[in-house]
Amino acid sequence: MKTIFFFFALIVVVSCKNNSETSSANNSATNTAPYAYTIAHPDQWEWGDKNNIRIALDGLKAYERGNISAAFKDYADTVLIQMDGFERRLSKDSLLSLFLRERSGIRRLGIEMNDFVSLRSKDGKSEYVSLWYKQLWEDQTGKIDSIECMDDLAFRNGKIILWNEKVRRYPGYSQE
Repeated sequence: MKTIFFFFALIVVVSCKNNSETSSANNSATNTAPYAYTIAHPDQWEWGDKNNIRIALDGLKAYERGNISAAFKDYADTVLIQMDGFERRLSKDSLLSLFLRERSGIRRLGIEMNDFVSLRSKDGKSEYVSLWYKQLWEDQTGKIDSIECMDDLAFRNGKIILWNEKVRRYPGYSQE
């Protein structure tokens, strides 16, 4: 009886060892499999500076509250703005004027944050914060609307140098 138990235990141990080796081999093969598309520098990102997340979120919160000067205090002297139908390199003063005009048309604004991440290129030359959120607002005439946003903010020396925004408008939205 002891021999049968020992034999059974040996089979279980050997079986488990083979499964873990097979699993490790499968994981290595998956990690080295070629991608469907090639780029010059694949897998070039690592976790970035969490202080950049704080800067991005504080600026967005200040804009939500209507404090435009605080919203853009951490922007560089010149910023590249890329949005749907709009791309310009603006001085910080011009950017402030533009957003003062835009924000003045909004009575109430709310942000529902979904997620955020800070990334840095492994060579240290690029730093980004990406924000995913829903923006809801009521304009001065009482019209309510919302969009889903994904913002990529590029940083250099703790200052925002690029703001790239992609939006998804919800069904029923009409541009008048």
